Amino acid sequence: LFNIQYGIEIGSAGSSPALIILMACLLRLAGGWAGDRFGGVSTLRWSFIRALPAAIFAGLLPGPGMMTVLLMVLFAALGAASGATFQVVPLQFPEKTAAAMGLVGMVGALGGAAIPLVMAWSYDGTGSFRYGFILFGVLLTAALAGLRLMKMK
Repeated sequence: LFNIQYGIEIGSAGSSPALIILMACLLRLAGGWAGDRFGGVSTLRWSFIRALPAAIFAGLLPGPGMMTVLLMVLFAALGAASGATFQVVPLQFPEKTAAAMGLVGMVGALGGAAIPLVMAWSYDGTGSFRYGFILFGVLLTAALAGLRLMKMK
């Protein structure tokens, strides 16, 4: 993204993704803490509500500085959501917690692998990363709707 979209040399382009991933990792711990303190579903909702505008604004492809900030917010919020998920799973699946956690871990790994693929497909198919961010916004909206359904049960 930083190399292709903004022409930043590959050697320099690595520092922004490193900060973005660091934020996601640190906020995963905070998301687990918040899930225990405020409830996993509430923490997931909070996280997705913060991630959604970041994904939408990233789709506008702002300058590299603003893009770094938006991606830090996006991935920090998703990191917090990841941490909160581990509070929700045992409550939703008390009899099959280990199997459910294994499934959550698998889906998380697939999701992490899917991000660069989706962005590459977006760029290869359209010449823009915009549609990858739009897809993430759609998926976040679906996740928020799913949380609402969980809350109604």
